[in-house]
Amino acid sequence: RALTPAMLAEADIILAMSASHVAAIIAMDPSAADRVYMLDPTGADIPDPLGASQAVYDQTAARLHALIRRRMADLLG
Repeated sequence: RALTPAMLAEADIILAMSASHVAAIIAMDPSAADRVYMLDPTGADIPDPLGASQAVYDQTAARLHALIRRRMADLLG
């Protein structure tokens, strides 16, 4: 579903998949700037696999799984 200002206002931490997402979030709600982070802690974008092969979808899913686990570990200590 589409991101809304209300969703941003309720979020303690916002994880984005690309630098353009970060920019859009900050444009939507400048006060979110200190709560928005890239999902990939290296700052690398996660490309949308839309229209790609099943192998690319599988690779993207595996990368997302690993990054989410890493971020959760970081957050939970």
